[in-house]
Amino acid sequence: MSWLPDFGFWRRRRELQEEIDTHLQMAIADRVARGEPKDAAREAAIREFGNAPLVQDVTRGMWGWVRLEHLALDFYYALRQIRRSPIFAATVIGTLALGIAAPAAMFTVVDHVLLQPTPYRDAGRLVAIQETNGASAYTWPSPWMDIERWQARSRSFREIAFSAKSNGRSFIAENTAGLEVDGEKISSNLFRVLGVQPVLGGGFTPEAPSFAAGKNAGTIVLSDAAWREMFGGDRGIPGKTVKLNGDSYTVSGVMPPGFRYPEGSGVAPQVWIPIQLGKDDANRSFSAMQYTVLARLDRGATIESASSEMALIQRRVAAEYTDANLREDHHVVRILSYGGSLVIPEVRRALLALLAASGVLWLIAIVNAANLLLARSTVRQREIAMRGALGAS
Repeated sequence: MSWLPDFGFWRRRRELQEEIDTHLQMAIADRVARGEPKDAAREAAIREFGNAPLVQDVTRGMWGWVRLEHLALDFYYALRQIRRSPIFAATVIGTLALGIAAPAAMFTVVDHVLLQPTPYRDAGRLVAIQETNGASAYTWPSPWMDIERWQARSRSFREIAFSAKSNGRSFIAENTAGLEVDGEKISSNLFRVLGVQPVLGGGFTPEAPSFAAGKNAGTIVLSDAAWREMFGGDRGIPGKTVKLNGDSYTVSGVMPPGFRYPEGSGVAPQVWIPIQLGKDDANRSFSAMQYTVLARLDRGATIESASSEMALIQRRVAAEYTDANLREDHHVVRILSYGGSLVIPEVRRALLALLAASGVLWLIAIVNAANLLLARSTVRQREIAMRGALGAS
């Protein structure tokens, strides 16, 4: 075992062998001194000592490191087999590598897209509220008048918030510096519903939405990235005035690093401004503003119980639509976990199908590797029989 490291367990093993050899040499020398021939003395001493390998095994077993030794020996044996049959080894390793790599890569994608929770406080209680005609997988955003009815009549939600994408390109400026940003219009309570608050400033003051400009009018919240890039990380930024598309806004807060809303959007928003309801929100026509709605379930409520309650509420809400087509498109409400709502059904089904296919590929790879090993074992029958005859397990 000259290939083994000369420290720790292997040093104790070598010392054990030296002790056995020394004991045998002393026994042989004692018999020779009594007049026995050297060869006869050696045979008698070995016979008197007993099975030396068995003594070594029993002694090493008392050390408690036998499994480590067997593992090292198995590893060394595997390396010898690879060196003896490199093409066979490469075929088996390549087959298993392909069978393992594909499911691992696919699971990484599925875990990132479908399984990981959204980065908000108690994200399992966040739900999306979507309207549909009931027959289609597609859903639509909701007008303010529907959201108002839900807020007044529902008991399943602790709070309901809503948002809308800012249209077109936006530019934020201070003095002569400017930065192109992506913006989002949100209800004043949205950060509270998400369970995330600014690290600087107080953010928006939650208030009951109204058609008049509220106390949040003319305020803006910045992302950490926009704050650092545009204002150099100035901790005195809350209360300062900036311009967004030429309009003046007062900075009311800076969000934590890594925060983004909405999740799943291609470009992370860098500014958030409060929604100010207007005349387009006072009707349910095609010109009415449409909002993405999310809510936090109240204590004891579940998605199933909320869905049952909202089904009853939506029947009365849909009856208030004067346009028959709009009434048809909005007469059903779906309640989904917020994380689940970020992935459209077609993408979800495609990812799960690919994950299942990669699992089948993994099984095929295992079967192929097993067949290769069985074929190899038939070639090595005589060798294995010899090893068994010599006492190998």
